[in-house]
Amino acid sequence: MSGIDGIAGMYNLLIEDEFEIADHKVPIDLFIEMLEDRDLPDEIAVSGVDDALCNGNETVINELTVAMREGRDYLDSSDPLPVIQFVFDGEFQSTGESYELLADGQFHSLSSIYGRNIRRQDPGWLVTSYRV
Repeated sequence: MSGIDGIAGMYNLLIEDEFEIADHKVPIDLFIEMLEDRDLPDEIAVSGVDDALCNGNETVINELTVAMREGRDYLDSSDPLPVIQFVFDGEFQSTGESYELLADGQFHSLSSIYGRNIRRQDPGWLVTSYRV
């Protein structure tokens, strides 16, 4: 494994400019396809969730959420556990119970995608289990 920021076996939500990102960076639609095909590399960075949230693209968000829920057993049983980074442009804000993304001057809930068990690893870095 390289020196990227991320915890294997967790979804890592990172502010892109603040952390080491995996060389293998893909848009949401390709990540969904790779997850559905059970064909993920050991390290991957996924971009575009922030754009989908900002643009209100519910179709893409729903497809991502379904793929993540259906792929959780595959991810949990992978050896080695992959490092999956979701990279964002914006800021994470705590709501007390969960987190939101502040991007383009608007707040967007992250719990509808990543569940309510999101926790802060470091400033600009959130983690949650594959069980969203």
